[in-house]
Amino acid sequence: MIEAPSHFSITVGDLDRSIAFYRDVMGMEIERRLESRSKGISQMTGLDNVLMNVCFMRKGTARVELTEYVRPKGKRQPLHNNDIGASHIGFIANDIDRDYQWLLDHGVRCMSPLVTHETGRKALYFYDPDGNILELVEPGVPGQKKA
Repeated sequence: MIEAPSHFSITVGDLDRSIAFYRDVMGMEIERRLESRSKGISQMTGLDNVLMNVCFMRKGTARVELTEYVRPKGKRQPLHNNDIGASHIGFIANDIDRDYQWLLDHGVRCMSPLVTHETGRKALYFYDPDGNILELVEPGVPGQKKA
């Protein structure tokens, strides 16, 4: 039986830049970094002669796999939240006002200002250096009123 998510993967254009963002801005730690060029990875991806640089980052029990395709190089295709296939990763913020200011102070591009939902919980969407969508949310159950 399928258990639980192992990790979430994000394809990036510059692995070193993305590592710096997820480490220095998002507070994640490098778990391991590797180069992948096996026949198996080419079979899994359906791409010929794949060469990837990969870094697994961790914060708490969450793992994010940052993948830069060296060969074949991909192209940037911006997605909006309402596009099929679009996704985002949500991060919990215990002091969302402070963390929102932290993002702004570090030049992070936000989709909107901090929003207070009808439930009383605050959240916002923002972007990593490659335009991947991330979310900052207050702790609690989504859609449930804030205590």
